[in-house]
Amino acid sequence: QPKAQEACTDISEPAGLPQQISLWLVPPDCSAMPPNAHSSRMSLVEVSSKLARQHKLPGSMEPHITIIGDVGLHAEEACSRLKSLKGSGPVACTFERITAAEKGADGKVPWHQSCVAVVKATPALLALQRKCRAALLGETPPRNTWAPPLSVPHLSLAYAANNELCNVNFGASPAPPPFVATTLVLYATSDPEISGGSDPYQSYVGGKWMEVGRVEL
Repeated sequence: QPKAQEACTDISEPAGLPQQISLWLVPPDCSAMPPNAHSSRMSLVEVSSKLARQHKLPGSMEPHITIIGDVGLHAEEACSRLKSLKGSGPVACTFERITAAEKGADGKVPWHQSCVAVVKATPALLALQRKCRAALLGETPPRNTWAPPLSVPHLSLAYAANNELCNVNFGASPAPPPFVATTLVLYATSDPEISGGSDPYQSYVGGKWMEVGRVEL
């Protein structure tokens, strides 16, 4: 688990090709919990790890709700704009269900996403996304938009190279426990040296995802 930080991590980027940097809303760091506490983050990691073991997928990722998939900025500028979101206020996150990711129009699951926990689109969560899009994307007026084909807020539980979980029925799986998010994190999710920087999945498998900066709400 990366240490809390509000400054940019020093990552090298070619001048003309920013890394893909996503903005995440994350559950509380379990290191800040009492030793005997079973945190929401730990529960999410356990669910993700179990899926990975059962289906022989890459290891579990850091739990996160993607607020913006790609901020379209170099790390230094992204971190500078992120600072304006400090103190925006915590957001309660509640999961509605676990489901297989949906296929796109081409019959494939975008970004190799396989299993997700759908998050309730509360007024507080929607307001935070609009504020983030205004700060990082300069949208006027900012809007609510979530990655297709689900097009709803969600937390990814598993990635798979060949959409291995897209036909699995997760209807009986209990939704993960809710949590109150107090942190926004910028994460570099592609590496320009891998597939021209255009394949976040390959960067994830290669262990190239890394935190760029964070701010407390």
